[in-house]
Amino acid sequence: MGSLKNESRHYRLTRYPWRHWKRIFRDSHRPAQVLSLAQIPYCSGGASSPRLSDKQKYPYLYRPLLARGLGEHLSQVLETWNVKRVAFVYQRDDEMSSQYFLDIKGSLLRHGILLVVELPLPTLLSYDVIGFAKASLDRAQARYIILSGQTYFNAAFYNHMADVGMVNERMVWIGFNPVTITGQNISQSTYKNARGFIYINGRFPSQDVPIVQQYYEETLRVSQLTNTALSLSDLFLNLAVAQMFDCAMMMLIGYVGNQKTAKPYELHAFSEFRL
Repeated sequence: MGSLKNESRHYRLTRYPWRHWKRIFRDSHRPAQVLSLAQIPYCSGGASSPRLSDKQKYPYLYRPLLARGLGEHLSQVLETWNVKRVAFVYQRDDEMSSQYFLDIKGSLLRHGILLVVELPLPTLLSYDVIGFAKASLDRAQARYIILSGQTYFNAAFYNHMADVGMVNERMVWIGFNPVTITGQNISQSTYKNARGFIYINGRFPSQDVPIVQQYYEETLRVSQLTNTALSLSDLFLNLAVAQMFDCAMMMLIGYVGNQKTAKPYELHAFSEFRL
């Protein structure tokens, strides 16, 4: 059968969006290698592949977001819930998603949690793929299912699973990206499906912090969007604003600290970008 259409009654996907996310890793690891060779610190607020945590290859790259070690956090949660068996579905042709799978799989094995089925699926879903995934999950009889993919993949796959009866009170779906897309039309069925999904991520900054409100209001003004078209959570989730802010602040704090402790000749070299 052919590929599923990009539009359904649940969600709308832009055409070939995964190319953008593939570029994030490609455009991060190359400058990270070059700048590390030159001993120049480099911060990334959007590239989350665990592979970039290799300090032998990227000693001067740092990131304010968790990449390696996600599996340990998730395994502790599953142990607390006394979960013994899980299934794993991941986006096989995506760097972040496949690397998350390897990280989490290793942690599950170390904690004695049985991985009953692994489903590496392509970004472009077909009716055959959905049917295969449903049959595999039915056969495995796993209640807990970990979903590792970019948001557009998660939304597509999860809503198709809902269409075939795999989103219900018995199944527990867990993931590191949401299953709804910014700007999509939220129907009653979309809300019903999404509210049962356990989304694991860092906490967003408090909306009561003045700088957060100022940034949000300025973003709405410049983009000419309303707060219903772009919510505060969408802004922080999809644009990695918090991570970018932390990147800039850590770099600036480092500069200030260097200026306070540097000798005069070092400050001159620093001003000429030679230090």
